[in-house]
Amino acid sequence: MRAARAAILKLADVGSTYKETPYQPTAQSAQDDAALNSCIGRPPSPVHQTAKVFSTQFSRGDTLTILASITFVDTLETANADIVALRGPRAEKCIKQSLLEQYRRTGGQAAVSINPLVPSPAGNEPSANYRIKVLAQTANGTIPEFLDLVQVIKDRAEVSATFQDVNQPVSASIERRAMSAMLGRL
Repeated sequence: MRAARAAILKLADVGSTYKETPYQPTAQSAQDDAALNSCIGRPPSPVHQTAKVFSTQFSRGDTLTILASITFVDTLETANADIVALRGPRAEKCIKQSLLEQYRRTGGQAAVSINPLVPSPAGNEPSANYRIKVLAQTANGTIPEFLDLVQVIKDRAEVSATFQDVNQPVSASIERRAMSAMLGRL
């Protein structure tokens, strides 16, 4: 737990132009995580995690948000199996299904497309990276949202981050800086 807390994303990593908001995962987010893991063929995270820490949520302006987590799992084999499953043939379909379900639950509708994010913001570390474009239906029309999901393993640590913005993807330099900071401290 100490290692995860020491390595997690901090305001200094993203810059003083961001605002910090405490983040507390909900029971629903845990259920969503378990459903995604089941879909890609992995057990729920709590089965093999030994520590998990979330960053605060960082935001800039009205649209850009960043959230990270670091999870230590029981073995290197577990970490490798998790990343292989996230890069596997069912991953894109499962991630898309999860996001659509989250929108449906809030009464919203959306169209979702998902593609690999290349190059990886995590450098040469084993990772699974996706850029998701969501066309959300609102009372004011369709709004495009971009969500980059980055999952990296370093030994038994699984470093995850989501980078979200409206109308445009988050800059690759911001993503690399955030991932490099966390991986460097591990």
